[in-house]
Amino acid sequence: MPSIYGTLAVAVMTVGAQQTPFNWQPCPDTNDTRVQCGFLKVPLNHLDPSPDQTIDIAVRRFRVPNAAKGTILLNPGGPGIPGMPFAESGTAQYLGGQHDVLGFDPRGVGMSRPARCTKNGYTASNEWPSRSNVPFDSPTAETSLGRYGASIEAIVRRCEMYDGDYVKHLSTSFVARDMDLIRAALNESVVNYYGKSYGTILGATYVNMFPHRVGRVVIESVLDPTLYTGPSSDLLATSTVDADETFDSFANACEAAGRANCPLASEPQVGRRVREFLATMEETPVIAPTAAGDDFSVLTAADVRFMILKALYDPTKWLVLARDLHNLLRGQYVSPPVPDTCPVTNPSYLGMRMEFPIYIANDGELKGTQDWHRALREAKRNSPLFGMQFAYDALPAMYWKIRPVERYSGPWNVQLRQPILILQNKIDPVTPLRGARALARLMGFNAVLVTRDGYGHGIDRMRSSCIRNTLAAFFNNATYPNHNSNCKVDAGPFDPKPDQASTERKLDEVDEAARL
Repeated sequence: MPSIYGTLAVAVMTVGAQQTPFNWQPCPDTNDTRVQCGFLKVPLNHLDPSPDQTIDIAVRRFRVPNAAKGTILLNPGGPGIPGMPFAESGTAQYLGGQHDVLGFDPRGVGMSRPARCTKNGYTASNEWPSRSNVPFDSPTAETSLGRYGASIEAIVRRCEMYDGDYVKHLSTSFVARDMDLIRAALNESVVNYYGKSYGTILGATYVNMFPHRVGRVVIESVLDPTLYTGPSSDLLATSTVDADETFDSFANACEAAGRANCPLASEPQVGRRVREFLATMEETPVIAPTAAGDDFSVLTAADVRFMILKALYDPTKWLVLARDLHNLLRGQYVSPPVPDTCPVTNPSYLGMRMEFPIYIANDGELKGTQDWHRALREAKRNSPLFGMQFAYDALPAMYWKIRPVERYSGPWNVQLRQPILILQNKIDPVTPLRGARALARLMGFNAVLVTRDGYGHGIDRMRSSCIRNTLAAFFNNATYPNHNSNCKVDAGPFDPKPDQASTERKLDEVDEAARL
């Protein structure tokens, strides 16, 4: 058995003596010769490897000139987000510019053998609304759990029917083992790594499973691994504990910036006004015309909450959010084009967007219905605006019965070859600061924590020269900052830009038109 695993670990293709295990080829979406795409064959079951049971992990690499420092593996989050698009020039430069960067789609995601949770594309198109149109946090949301939950449970049962033997091989510990085979196929002795959000769980799992192969590892926007590997309902109940504070930070920053730099500032008490409008929309949705004037959309409170939450991830989008909310409150909102094509023509939709709950369920502890009802109530208490959304996104885990072949739940304090670097925004809507502090405490001398002022989900969401310098110094020279140090941001989310000089005049014109 060890000899079989060793053969798979190298994964040598037999199609040519000069080809690597990845069989690198030009990527179909770019003419940039610095970008290469390929696949690495890995065991389906790392604990019982067989040459007849393998899957192909899709990889994409951006090469920098003379990358003598090696390769940085990447994971952008999720779970369930493809990593291949993350491997591009901007990422390489952000991480110091002296390493190749390699993104991969984790098993079960994107181009790496996605799971099948529906019969075919036709049935997927019929089932998609039940997976997408979740109840939000109206007063009746919890009571609608049974009705909505039945459609979700049916999708879970289809996962078991069509791909039950496969999905039990989808776990973060197996992805970590895939990462180590990528390292071996690159002929590198250690893993250098940059992961955010769920990528922090993958990073923490890898370094504790393979402590002797830890190179320069950075994780940011951190999930507490004890929460992630505990009851799935508890994870989702607490993830948005800082989400409402992030919204209030948006509202306060808008008011402080004034209407010249934030259109929504013309509304008195921005946060209260938006909350009141959302409460009204629970019973009275808005009918908005499309920009082309050829159709209408029905905009519900859930739609607007999702729009707000999505923008809270990235403060560089706050000005756009402020404009949209300003127009919405004044009855002048224009909706995006109404989709007029089948949303499930992509084969990956056969997974029914189940990658997230599959990993959540396989990596965590399964609990019963009563625990989920409690978690939904707690999620709403922790974040009245957004808490229920996250709980419902993971709701399939409530009905999950399959147990993974391997599940890693610690320890999280194994002695590492060298410490890792943990970066965290002070106010994050979905991975609160407490998660980074918890992991730093767990890892002790194996980790160095740096916080950053400002908001958003992702340390790169607001420009910080301090963070960029910290990353470059760490990846290029293995220079560590002081533990518990803090970085400032270069500018606030509503700081004036050169193209905003005439904003006040434009707002006056809008106000005048509204009165006509």
